Amino acid sequence: MTQLEPVYSELLSRFNKLLKQRSHFWRSDISKQKDYYSLLDSFDSQMALLGTRIYRRRKRALNKLSPFIQYWQNKLSKSRENIKFNYISSIQTMDNNEDDEAAIMAELNTKLLNQRDLEVVTGKCSVGPHRDDIEFLINDISVRKYGSSGQQRTITLALKMAELDLLRKILVMDPILVLDDVLAELDIVRQNLLLEAVGNESQCFISATHLDKFSDEFLKTSQIVYL
Repeated sequence: MTQLEPVYSELLSRFNKLLKQRSHFWRSDISKQKDYYSLLDSFDSQMALLGTRIYRRRKRALNKLSPFIQYWQNKLSKSRENIKFNYISSIQTMDNNEDDEAAIMAELNTKLLNQRDLEVVTGKCSVGPHRDDIEFLINDISVRKYGSSGQQRTITLALKMAELDLLRKILVMDPILVLDDVLAELDIVRQNLLLEAVGNESQCFISATHLDKFSDEFLKTSQIVYL
């Protein structure tokens, strides 16, 4: 996200700062005063604005990544696994109006207000981008709950390769791909499919503790550095 839209880093930093201040507020004596609602109203309005802009940028990035992720998941699984993902958000009811910033901000502001009774008890804000998540599905089955370690690793690699392709397309340059102990928990078929794909269009650094999983052909075309 920060490479696609540098302003995202600033938005996230400002939101996290507000979230920290809000948390500190509940631990302070100010929260025991009768007129503290005006301060929470100020928190809500600022967090709704920043949260909306964070949400919209995440949605845009996922929409752009989607075809690349699907391509790489199919490639690394030999078309046996179709991947889908759901962006689980506090404002997921606004999915059909993701371009309407005012509508999303109003929805988020309302939900921040509605969760105050719970927040008074827990001291934690339960609505906002800090509570968002992404659910991955392989053949319509939750990967987090039922996916094997190999499938989870494959999704991670598909995401990394998708990110590489998207950055190359948008930035019109070849990013450097860095993979750490990449072959762990992958079966031999997925290992070979991955090694065939990496390094074709971008410079790639791969760390490993053993070389026996790399094919002779791959090793011949690679520069090996021992540490």
